[in-house]
Amino acid sequence: MIAGLAGFLVVGVATSGRTAVELLAGMTIDIMLVDLGLPDVGGLELIHHVRKTHPRVRILVCSGLSNPESIAMSFQAGAYTYVQKSGRVEDLLAALQGVADGRTILSAAVASALRKYVTSARFPKSLSAVDLAIFRRLADRVAPKDVAVEKGLSLSAVYKARSRIFQHCGLTSMHDIHGAAAKLGLVAPLSFAELN
Repeated sequence: MIAGLAGFLVVGVATSGRTAVELLAGMTIDIMLVDLGLPDVGGLELIHHVRKTHPRVRILVCSGLSNPESIAMSFQAGAYTYVQKSGRVEDLLAALQGVADGRTILSAAVASALRKYVTSARFPKSLSAVDLAIFRRLADRVAPKDVAVEKGLSLSAVYKARSRIFQHCGLTSMHDIHGAAAKLGLVAPLSFAELN
């Protein structure tokens, strides 16, 4: 659909965050369309990476997640705009054209969710890319000491990140960490069988 739009040229398609990072290493782009629910590197982590390595790229998030937290954190990570997959095709096209023109266009649903979140007492400081990577691994039930080894961090740094994650998401135990991570698109939601 995008390839058929006047003024747009699709230069690459990636089905995972890692593939997107690899593609970006060898090309110059203006706009990147990102889903939050990617199978390996989460969309929020990818946005952080792109903002650091390709600061001129404008990121449009198109996600099935519609909760205020995922929308707000997308903007905090560096997204230019946010479109819901459940929205109208016209909303996506308008958002794409807006991003190309340097404007942020939001649907009424996204604007309302964002407004509610920003005006709530829950509005937190964004988590860093490292915090998000740790969040994803903890949600996958990887032990903190193993996360520390994987990420080349001290165990203390992992525990401090876990404390920030708990504070950010209002968690009180590890029991709810997977649900909180799924809400942000860091991991896939658990199936009914996995919940039991």
